Amino acid sequence: MPGRKPDPDRIHQIVCSLLPDEDKRKLSLDVFVEAIHFADSWGNNKWGVYCDTGHVRLVVGSIIVCSIEEEVIWMALDEETLATADDALQLLEAIDEWQWDHDDYPTFQRVPSRNGYYTPSSAHGEVWPIIKSLHFPFIEKVAHKFRQLKTNSQAKHNPSLVLYLREKTERPVLEPHYGPGRPEWMLPEEVQDDATFPEGGKQRITVNAYERNPKARAACIAHYGAYCQICGFDFQEQYGEAGRGTIHVHHIKPLSEVGEKYQVDPIRDLIPVCPNCHAIIHKRNPPYTVEEVIQFIKNRKSKIHPHRS
Repeated sequence: MPGRKPDPDRIHQIVCSLLPDEDKRKLSLDVFVEAIHFADSWGNNKWGVYCDTGHVRLVVGSIIVCSIEEEVIWMALDEETLATADDALQLLEAIDEWQWDHDDYPTFQRVPSRNGYYTPSSAHGEVWPIIKSLHFPFIEKVAHKFRQLKTNSQAKHNPSLVLYLREKTERPVLEPHYGPGRPEWMLPEEVQDDATFPEGGKQRITVNAYERNPKARAACIAHYGAYCQICGFDFQEQYGEAGRGTIHVHHIKPLSEVGEKYQVDPIRDLIPVCPNCHAIIHKRNPPYTVEEVIQFIKNRKSKIHPHRS
């Protein structure tokens, strides 16, 4: 659709024309969103999505890494991983759900790959982890090669496709962010670094905030949920779809106590909290603990309702 980006209704028509079977369509959209989440974990400025009458594509840097096409998902597999993973290659050769691309884009040279077509089926639970183990290393290498999504691909990115994917998969697909400053969905006290779990270096925003990796943030929220672990506030419950995925992620132990560089455990070291509770945590130096703020709330409730247990 030259000159105009399809809206969600038109996108649905395109996707249904490519994947008329409802079960296959659901599995294919889930795979596509998983690939987006993984690309986003290496930087929310490195990817974009767009569609036309024949494709629904995920681009990282300047390379198409994944594309929903007629009845299949085209994707690039990492050549180096394929060369060292003999079992995975043999499994691919043995299954009907995978076919190599011999015609259109069989390989990439800039980031070496072998490419092919995945047809989701009732065996998706067994087959997809094999393909993912070869596809995701390719996405990672492409993300490391490019500082951000190329300008011409940024212009193609379609926010309506993101909205469509959120609606159909019921998963929190975030918008990429290409300009300076923080993305609109990120709360003021949070900043992102690039792509690895090691963290370090304070930056002063509204309060002192440690650089947080989006991959660690995503792992933390996946474990705890996107609601405050202190007071229970849930942005999506309060604001609907506009609040989906919105939450602060608090670093439990100050990096000054453990050194400037270390490997972050997103479950042990991070915890989702709402902006109000986060502000109270940082009301003093050293910060209040999560347990202390929970007790503040309990004490306040006991004064308001003294007869409640």
